[in-house]
Amino acid sequence: MIAKFKNRVDFSGLVSYANDIKSDEKRGRLLSYQGVCVVSNETIADSFNTHLRRPDSRGRVHHIGQPVKHVSISFSPEDAHLFPDNEDGDRYMAQLVDEWLRGMGITNAQYIVARHFDKTHPHCHLVFSRIDLDGNIISAFNERISSAKVCKEIKLRYGLTFGNTTGEKVNRDRLRPIQQLRFDVKSAAIVAANCSTSWAEFQHSLEAHGIEAYFIINSSTGEIRGIAFAKDGCRFAGSKLSKQKLSYGKLVAKFGELPNVGVNVLFTPSRYHRINSEEGMGKLTAPYQDSSKGVGVLQTSSRNEPVKGKGVYKTESPFEGVLPVSTPAEPTEVSMIPLSIILDLLTGPAVVQFSGGGGTTNDLDWNDERRRRKEAEENRDIHKPFKRRR
Repeated sequence: MIAKFKNRVDFSGLVSYANDIKSDEKRGRLLSYQGVCVVSNETIADSFNTHLRRPDSRGRVHHIGQPVKHVSISFSPEDAHLFPDNEDGDRYMAQLVDEWLRGMGITNAQYIVARHFDKTHPHCHLVFSRIDLDGNIISAFNERISSAKVCKEIKLRYGLTFGNTTGEKVNRDRLRPIQQLRFDVKSAAIVAANCSTSWAEFQHSLEAHGIEAYFIINSSTGEIRGIAFAKDGCRFAGSKLSKQKLSYGKLVAKFGELPNVGVNVLFTPSRYHRINSEEGMGKLTAPYQDSSKGVGVLQTSSRNEPVKGKGVYKTESPFEGVLPVSTPAEPTEVSMIPLSIILDLLTGPAVVQFSGGGGTTNDLDWNDERRRRKEAEENRDIHKPFKRRR
């Protein structure tokens, strides 16, 4: 049992869709209702629209931009035998929807519940007004979290089937392209984690499926904060794919903890070498460090653009750069390091320290540093607000 929420503006179209008795495919059947006239779909929509102008106990009329709430309540195909196409199946489904409404605290509202038969799984559509029978607004605060809790209680109470977490029964044809890619990455990463006994085997298994693993590392402490998986230009957080199997903590418990990978990379960021933190991803803007400065650094400039979606980021380059333990300009700066590079660092030195004269590895010489301090001293009072003398 799962409930999906959508907000709408108009009742007429949604009522006609939910209670579509003319369609041979949907075969809409009205299961229950409250506070509406069910002579026809037009009278149902008029009942909803008329009640929107009802004042509350203080005489106020509430105006909501999207007063229509559409909830699609679906059940597992394995529970189809509990909802036969007869009066008993309709009554049982209406009972579960009524318990869901009471669990959500929606007991004093106009609503209709209509059952459809156009899918392989049993489901129904709930349409209700966000203005209750007393003229008050029905709050939508944390409705999805509350719905998940109520659905879980109902499934435990009646022994309904829980959704599978392994993804074995997912209908890929109904997924969007980015969702299909996310599903493929998750499935391949779980299989690789189950059949591997070390980080090296895990990396080889991921490479066989065209997936690159990245570690999110705190630039100030060198601590690994998480893991992400990239494929076809998209990167997904491991904890978002599967907290039980693909989070960094679970992988460390199975493969062992990696040593501090940042201690071998000697690079000091300055104002021209920053690792910006945007939307939780490291963005390398520093140019390549010349070996004449006394240090060689593995890095490749890249450009990242976040895309819409939970736990997914768009990238044009599979290699973000190897970043060190250093003092960043801001405490929230992070870096992304591929797992393959970390394994290379552990098997062999990836950073070469060049012998040279004394001094610092900073790219600014003595005069540049003095000039920067002088400019900061001159511009110190520019942004201070003007105070009128009395």
